[in-house]
Amino acid sequence: MKRSAIVAASVLFGVIGLAAAGLWFVKYRRDHAPPPPVFDHMESAEIVLAKKVLFQPRSELTGTVFSRRTVRVQNEMSGIVKKVNFESGSIVEADQVLITLDDSTDRADLAALEASVRVSEADLNVVEARIRLAEAEYDRQLQANRVAATSAMEVDRAKAEVDKAAAERARVQAEIEEAKAKVQQMQVRLAKFTIRAPFRSRVGMRSVHEGQFLPPQMGMGGDGGSVAVLEEVSDTVYLDFAVPQEFLRSVQPGMIVEAASELFPGQPLSLKVVALDSSVDRGTRNIRVRSEVKNPGGTLRQGMSVKVSVPVDVPVEYVAVPAVAIRRASYGDAVYAVEKDKDGKDRAVQRFVKLGPVVSEPDATGGAAWIAVLTGVKEGDRIAATGSFKLREGAIVIDVSAAQAAAQPTGSGGHSTSPEADAKTQQPGTR
Repeated sequence: MKRSAIVAASVLFGVIGLAAAGLWFVKYRRDHAPPPPVFDHMESAEIVLAKKVLFQPRSELTGTVFSRRTVRVQNEMSGIVKKVNFESGSIVEADQVLITLDDSTDRADLAALEASVRVSEADLNVVEARIRLAEAEYDRQLQANRVAATSAMEVDRAKAEVDKAAAERARVQAEIEEAKAKVQQMQVRLAKFTIRAPFRSRVGMRSVHEGQFLPPQMGMGGDGGSVAVLEEVSDTVYLDFAVPQEFLRSVQPGMIVEAASELFPGQPLSLKVVALDSSVDRGTRNIRVRSEVKNPGGTLRQGMSVKVSVPVDVPVEYVAVPAVAIRRASYGDAVYAVEKDKDGKDRAVQRFVKLGPVVSEPDATGGAAWIAVLTGVKEGDRIAATGSFKLREGAIVIDVSAAQAAAQPTGSGGHSTSPEADAKTQQPGTR
């Protein structure tokens, strides 16, 4: 009994020992087995060179178009509208008649005043005749007095008649001048019944019609709107915009700024600053700037808005990369630089960067936007642009632009595969 127990225990310990030896062998094989082959992650991306650019800091503002001259035409005299000689939106020339008011009453008064002038002139002729008669009588009395044929009293009486006739002539002449002044006054009044355009302009919406009564100073005392609004038609217009007070030193009369309008797609407008307002707005702390811009065909109209780009500082040189190369994250912005490893393979290396301003916007030809990089990249660094979102640290990078260039046929009809052409392929912004 005791012997069998010993044998069973020996068998048990033997089995346990064999199991332990098997486990040790398996662990040994696992720990000393050769590592599995490592797969290199490969991705395609466009590689460009970081470049230096000269950037002019600008402020993007909104300007408003103003005509060189704008007037609100209002009637000074009251009356019934007799004739309207313009239509809404039409162009009128300088001194063209716009509106004629009924002036029949005043013309009758003018005729009466002109008649009074003729009456006064007739009276003057009578007085002139009396003067000639008095002077003749005075001469006869003088001659008679020399031969003692008349008394000195008669001579004095004749002289008094001459002076009286001269005074009468002065009075009648004054009456004539007064009558003529009244005629002139009435003529000026009559001229105000005809409203004319002061300069070549475009008329706004018409608001008066024949037969309508217009009270005096229409629009000034709450009696209604103006007769018409005239905007000068000229080859240039004003474009006003406001700049913050801190940029005041950068904007001076004579400088040229750029503007863009949807009316001129792809054609930046050149503005010449002509004046600055005398004071800064207390509410916004901005100062109003007036510029001139050419207006071919009258395309720009009063009140239109135009985007204005104003230089606010001296040009600054930056190292820049395409905007598509920037990988943004909550912990910081980064780019993938492409560097050669010991085997000569292009591998992605993540670099954290500090960004500056956008130094160029996308253009109509497909050119990408570029962003200034203040730290983390230097000029000439190879940066992954289009396709960089697929990269990770250490990944092998296949240059898409280089591969496309290599695939192009050579010869007279193809692209060159020379080193110069390869360098051109890797220039920033090349697709």
